Amino acid sequence: MNDDLGPEDLGDDLGERLRNHATTQGSGADLAGRSIRQARGLRRRRAVAAAVTAVAVVAVGIGGAGALGVLDPRPQQSVPVANSPHTSATSPIERVPSSSPTAPSDPPTTSEQSDPPPPSPDHSDPPPSTPTQPDSPQTSQSPPPRKVAACTVDTSSVAMGRVQGAAGHVEYAIVLTNTSDQPCTVYGYPGVSIVSGDDGHQVGVPADKDAETAPKTVTVEAGGTATSVLLVAQADAYGDECEPEDGRGFRIYIPEEKRAQFVEMDVTGCTNEEIVLMQVRPFVAG
Repeated sequence: MNDDLGPEDLGDDLGERLRNHATTQGSGADLAGRSIRQARGLRRRRAVAAAVTAVAVVAVGIGGAGALGVLDPRPQQSVPVANSPHTSATSPIERVPSSSPTAPSDPPTTSEQSDPPPPSPDHSDPPPSTPTQPDSPQTSQSPPPRKVAACTVDTSSVAMGRVQGAAGHVEYAIVLTNTSDQPCTVYGYPGVSIVSGDDGHQVGVPADKDAETAPKTVTVEAGGTATSVLLVAQADAYGDECEPEDGRGFRIYIPEEKRAQFVEMDVTGCTNEEIVLMQVRPFVAG
């Protein structure tokens, strides 16, 4: 048997050899007929085997193409399948067309290697916040409230002037003047008494405080003044009971001050300490 014969030439060659063999051997008609039937059966079996092989090749080709399509999204080219040595001439295996249409070739891209898409503007990360700097200390602050010192004999002076006279008494104004270059305060009543003689002894009792007028703190600016009113009753109105004595003037104490100032003034006092001739009011501005 010639091994180079294809499947389509196998049946004819085998029949020819059987006929030659029957002629050469001189066998009968039955032997020749049986041999021909055997050859036909062999051809049918080989044709069936070739068909099964073709179907298997097609299935493998389709399965491989599908697998490649999953891994590689590029359109697949159909792969020509060579004719199997066992296929018949009547059933050639044609190319298996790919299920994906042919498209222009693009650079290969895969989902695993592709760059991630840019984030959506609605979900973009906020810009990094700038660290908050600590508040710098204030370079300018309002000064604390100024503490004003009380007026003293070192920063102020007193003087007296007669305001007016009425039946039974004389009204004087005690004027305090701030002689310093800084303000000072005065609060309350001045201490007032009549003094006499070279030794400056006190005549009678000091002036009583007018309780009907409440004192207030008065700030006296530099060069400014504060005023208090002194009422002095007429000493002769009390007769001999007064025991009058002529004084040289008034000794005046600024509130909270232990040092007195003297204001010269013609005045008559009562040595009887049971008689109160004077009444003083608190300092007010002006």
